[in-house]
Amino acid sequence: MRTIWVRLVAVAIVIGAIATGCGAATSPAIEETTEAVTGDADTPSVEEIYRGLGQTLKQPGFIFHSSVTVEVSAGPYSHTGTIQRWVDAERDVAREDASFSPANGTPQQTATVIANGGYYHREPSGKVSVGKPLTCRGATAAISLVLGCPESTDQVTTTVETGQIAGKPSLVLVTSGTTRGSDERITFTDRLHLDPNTYLPIALERDGTIDYGETTPERGKRVFTNEFVPADSVANDFFDPVSIGYVEHDPADQLRETNWGFPVYWLGKHVDGTGDLPPLILRPVEVPNYPGPGYRFNLNYHGATDPYGPPVLTIEEWSIADWKANDAKGRTKMPPRWETPCWEREELELPDGRATIYSGYTLETLHTPPPDGSFSEPNCPDQPHDQFNAQVELGPTFLFIEAPGASGVVRSPYDSREGMEAIVRALRPLSAS
Repeated sequence: MRTIWVRLVAVAIVIGAIATGCGAATSPAIEETTEAVTGDADTPSVEEIYRGLGQTLKQPGFIFHSSVTVEVSAGPYSHTGTIQRWVDAERDVAREDASFSPANGTPQQTATVIANGGYYHREPSGKVSVGKPLTCRGATAAISLVLGCPESTDQVTTTVETGQIAGKPSLVLVTSGTTRGSDERITFTDRLHLDPNTYLPIALERDGTIDYGETTPERGKRVFTNEFVPADSVANDFFDPVSIGYVEHDPADQLRETNWGFPVYWLGKHVDGTGDLPPLILRPVEVPNYPGPGYRFNLNYHGATDPYGPPVLTIEEWSIADWKANDAKGRTKMPPRWETPCWEREELELPDGRATIYSGYTLETLHTPPPDGSFSEPNCPDQPHDQFNAQVELGPTFLFIEAPGASGVVRSPYDSREGMEAIVRALRPLSAS
C-alpha cells in the first residue's frame, strides 16, 4: 500500500481525536454523514466508508488538515516522525509534508502533492518523481490518500469491524496481506480506527514483519489530529507541484543539452497512433546514476491519454561498445533470455542500420525448466508468443526496446511483433527534429 513514509516502514497505530485547533470559531462542524448504508447500520461496507468520507471532506471554502505523529518499532528500521496532510476535496488536490528521524540515521524530509492527475513526490535527496496517484473503491485520488489504497502488486484484503479507541466506539478498517518491494517483503495487519459518524481517521495500529533476508517484527502507531481550515489560509500555489521543487523538463532539451558520445534516436515527443496502437507522449528523460558501462539514458513513452500511468514503451540507448561489453559480461553467467530455444528472432534491414525483433514468452508462461536451468524445445509452450523486444544498431548507437508484457502491471498494446516493427521503423535521429 502506498503510504506517506518510506515503503519499508509503512504503518502504525494511531491514537488521536478530532480537534478543531486554530480557526475553531469559523471552521465548519464535522457532522455525521448522510450517506445511506445497507445492512447493519453499525458496519457499513468499505466502499460506503470511502464515499462517506468524501462527503465529510467536501466543505466549501475550507480544506481538511490532519497532523499525524508516527512511531515505528522495527529493529534497524525503527523511526519516529510527523506528517502534515492537507486535502481540498472539492478540487481533488492534496499535499503531505513528512519529517522522519530513523533510530540509527539522519533525519529525512519528504513532500508529496497530488494535482493535475499526477502524484509528485520529493525524496529526501530533493529529487521529485512523478507517477499516477492511487485510487480505489470509487474514491478520488485525494480521498483515497486519506484512507489508503493498495498497490497493484499488493495482496491484501480489507474488511470492516466495530471497535473502540480511547474508550469511544469506532469503525475499524482491517487490512491484512503482503506487500513486496524490489528487495523486501512486508506482511502486516493494519487496524485503522475511524470516527463512526464522519469516517475521519482516529487511529492506525500495525502488527507485522519486514523481511530483507532476515525477518524483523514491526509494530507502530500514528496519532491523528484533524481540523478544517479556511481555503485561503494556504498560499495560492500550495497545491502546485512547483511548490515542492518540481520542474517540468522538455525531453528534447534534455537530450540536446548533453553530449552522449553517439547520435541520439527517438520517436519525437508525440507519437501518432495507428490501428490498434495508441498515440504516445514522451515523459522526461531518465539518466542512470550508477558508474560503469550501461545505457546512457532511457526514454519512457506513455499513453497520451494516461501520461502519469505506467509507460507502455521504453527505449534504452547505449553506445554500441558499452552494449557489447555489458552483453559479453552477462553471458559469462548465463545467456540472455531472448536467446533461449523458446524465443524466435527476425532480422530487419533499416536505411541506417539493422534491427532484430525477438518473440518469446514471459516467465509465467514458460514451463518450469529442469533443475540445471537448461531449456529445450519440449519446454516451450504451445501458444502464441506473449513477450517481445527489439534491438537496433544504428552506427555507434544501440537501442534496446521493450513494452511492458503480460507479467507487467499493464499489458502494453505495443508488446507485439507488429508493435515492435512499427516502433523500429519510426525511429529517427534527434538532429533531424
